[in-house]
Amino acid sequence: MLAEYGELMDGRDATHGFVILANDQPVGFVQWYPLAEYPDYAAAIGESAGAAIDLLIGEPGAVGRGLGSQVIDRFVTDVVAAAGNTRVFAGPDVRNRRSVGAFMNAGFVALREVQVPGEPAPELLLARTEPRSGR
Repeated sequence: MLAEYGELMDGRDATHGFVILANDQPVGFVQWYPLAEYPDYAAAIGESAGAAIDLLIGEPGAVGRGLGSQVIDRFVTDVVAAAGNTRVFAGPDVRNRRSVGAFMNAGFVALREVQVPGEPAPELLLARTEPRSGR
């Protein structure tokens, strides 16, 4: 794990990662990164400004309970937007209905399908603009 995430954990990577805790137990992982630091990914999704986030709920007991949407909404508002990002993107696998639903329940809208080199399936590019109105 250190070989894969060492640069992220010691701050040498442009990605900012966080462990998700529920009842003081780790249940997942969420990260954000500025698109400008990952120009190949930015080009693949057709966007050049803003940030992107990824979320993983890995504990089976925490899946399907709405936790993902809650984490996404709060994380975007309290962390990603607070860092100055007004446009936030996510690209879950088009086949991952739970992930797509979690992002949409957190205020993201679908833009288009994109094929990112090296990924096994297309991503559904989703976006949310901050600050959100009507909250």
